[in-house]
Amino acid sequence: MKKLTSFFFTDIHWKIFSLFLAFLLWLIGSNFSNPLENTSINIQLETHNAEILANAGLVLLNPDALDELITVGVRAERRDLEALMEAGAAVQSSMVVPSVDFRAINTTAILEGDDPATVKLPISVNLYESLQHFSIAPRFVELEIDVLAHESFPVQVEILNEVAPTFERRPERVSTARVNVSGPRSYVERVDRVQVSIDVLGLYSDRDIEAPLVVLCQNGYDITAHLELSAREITVTIPVWPVEAVEIEVQSTGAVATGFAVAYYMTWPTRIEVTATPERLQGLEYLLVEVDLNNANATFTKTASVVLPDGVHLRSGESDNITVEIVIEPIERRRFSVPRDNVRILGMDANYDVLTALQFISVDVSGPRSAIAELTASEIGLELDLRRLPIGTHSVVLGVELPEGITLIQPSPRMQIQINDPAADDGNDNDNDNDNDNDFDHYHVDDPDPQDPIMPPDYYPSDNNENDNEIVADEYYEENDEL
Repeated sequence: MKKLTSFFFTDIHWKIFSLFLAFLLWLIGSNFSNPLENTSINIQLETHNAEILANAGLVLLNPDALDELITVGVRAERRDLEALMEAGAAVQSSMVVPSVDFRAINTTAILEGDDPATVKLPISVNLYESLQHFSIAPRFVELEIDVLAHESFPVQVEILNEVAPTFERRPERVSTARVNVSGPRSYVERVDRVQVSIDVLGLYSDRDIEAPLVVLCQNGYDITAHLELSAREITVTIPVWPVEAVEIEVQSTGAVATGFAVAYYMTWPTRIEVTATPERLQGLEYLLVEVDLNNANATFTKTASVVLPDGVHLRSGESDNITVEIVIEPIERRRFSVPRDNVRILGMDANYDVLTALQFISVDVSGPRSAIAELTASEIGLELDLRRLPIGTHSVVLGVELPEGITLIQPSPRMQIQINDPAADDGNDNDNDNDNDNDFDHYHVDDPDPQDPIMPPDYYPSDNNENDNEIVADEYYEENDEL
């Protein structure tokens, strides 16, 4: 026993040194044959439990931060490092795995805050068993997290340029009137409007246009990329209608005072521009302005609104106020002598003679003072209809055509007509009417069929202006005057 103890403790320092030297020589030898080496590799960051944010009603503001490559320093034997570097990206990602775990985020604190939160998540690395890591950059990933918000906004249409001349754009229609916007609360709160822009340059008919929606903040910046929309594009219908200038007509209600009449009226403007569908504009000849005469006995001016039919609209910028001047004058009467040659005769034919001794036809009319003063006999139209009259003597009612505003104040005038058969006239003047023949002019009629008598219209004698204002032509009324 003493010998064994003496063996271990005799020259102990030399023995320990010898062991250390032997270990050192082994270590040097082993490293020389397969030494440890260092390298670095760039690997995509993995995330764990990222659904925690969505489940808590949170949203990541900077998802690009998770796309950054993580630089990992790796130590291993040469052969293992060579195998790692020669492997494909998929194999490398399975051998070196940097990751962050979202369970480290305090979601409750973020939900209770008013502003987005910045969270630093530490990056950990899992390595293949033969590998060691000695460094990692960056060591943290910085995330910005906000509360997920939802809000609905109306779609606003921005119109660019103008439609074709003489056409007008009517209010547009959209396929989607409102859209739901979802995203970080800090962005949703900044939304000013959801807008679609439509170019109508030169349009002259209705058009359906599809266009993308854009979300703009108060400063006019486009923040669409940060938000989710229930619709990314919509269809906008642009109605384009023709524009047309239409005359103004006055429609009166009520009646002027007794003894007066409307001479004429004037409007300012005389026409206005309206727009409607082409089908609605077709046949639209005038627009009405209603004016109440209300027992008026003098000229007056009034402003009234034009009456627009259904489907017809004023052109943009056009006023519907029309100024109307109604000129009211006393009613006056006058007798005119219309030459017989001015009578238009219907039914003339060479087979028959028409004999009459009347040279002028007296016509009594009334109307506003200025109209009566300007009226001439040539403006009074008389018509003699001889169709279907048989041979013989007839008292034929004349048709009377008067200018607007002029009224006939007598029964329709008549003309005594004698129709003879020219075949019975041998030129010897042996008939019993030789003396009378010299008093008649000769006309012709074509159809011997009998004609139903034409009754005169009701006679409306005028009780107006039965005073010194009455104007009479050269032919004055006489007691035995025959019409």
